[in-house]
Amino acid sequence: MWKTEILEEAVLRFQGDPASISLLGGLHQNVYEYERNGEASILKLIPFATKDRNLVYSELQWIAFLRKNGLQVPTPMLSKRGSTIEVINRLPVPCCVISFPKSEGKLLHEHIETYWNPNFFKKWGQTMGKLHSLTPKFQKANTDLIFEEWNEGEVFYRDFSFIDPAIVEVWVKCINKVPHFEKTEESYGIIHNSFHHENFFITSAGDLLLFNLNHCKHHYFTYDIGTALFHSLKLVEQHEQPDFVKMFLSSFAEGYQQEKSLVRDWEEQVFFFTMYRQLMVNLKQAIFLQGGVLTKEQREELLAQKRNLLPGDYVLYWQKILQLR
Repeated sequence: MWKTEILEEAVLRFQGDPASISLLGGLHQNVYEYERNGEASILKLIPFATKDRNLVYSELQWIAFLRKNGLQVPTPMLSKRGSTIEVINRLPVPCCVISFPKSEGKLLHEHIETYWNPNFFKKWGQTMGKLHSLTPKFQKANTDLIFEEWNEGEVFYRDFSFIDPAIVEVWVKCINKVPHFEKTEESYGIIHNSFHHENFFITSAGDLLLFNLNHCKHHYFTYDIGTALFHSLKLVEQHEQPDFVKMFLSSFAEGYQQEKSLVRDWEEQVFFFTMYRQLMVNLKQAIFLQGGVLTKEQREELLAQKRNLLPGDYVLYWQKILQLR
């Protein structure tokens, strides 16, 4: 997807070594590691088609606010000309470029035996609660900044005629259900939008160091909790999932409420958004399968997942769980 000359120009703008570039991944295969003055650094290229410079700027302001208020988040690096954002207007993919020092820490799923327990889930919930609690203060002080709303982004405007119509019908019903949740300062604001176990490190002190915050948008706070639960369930055997859900949410909510209160129907919303997240992830995977931007291995993996998306039983399951019939 990314031409070598664009990658090299991006690294040079942040005073890095083009010979050190290596792909890490990302939704658009857009996250790279490189060396800058002998130090490992992260480079992210954000296509204009998905986000313009104003949105990227708003996100960096949000990250700076979180850091100022005690959350551990990466510090953006300055480019050669002293900017946190570089713009490369070159085809085939004009983009914004940002960079951060590579953070140190442990990934949760690589240290299950140490951290997969109620105490850590409580810590995770507390960190999320603090992030959500900072939203009103930030928004009141930064009324000029722009963030996407929950129903903005490619997945909401895409033509899904290549997918089973019954599944698209469920997706549309899900979208129509979301606005029925009460929208107040206590329930809605800026969220991480991908606050799962692959998007934070655990520091030597046992704290969470958040990254991948450039997906943030205005949404219901319970969507962040539902996302955490959905991705956590991937690490749990199916027969253990009912007990795990009870333990996870009990511990998570205890930590969360140390920083912020939960709305009255928070559990109902979390269960809805857990399923909603699953459908959204599968639809995005279908988009990339159709677009042909994946490696052979990724394509084979997602084809296997896509097969699980298509049977009619899947649709009936959704309709029953979400009570949309």
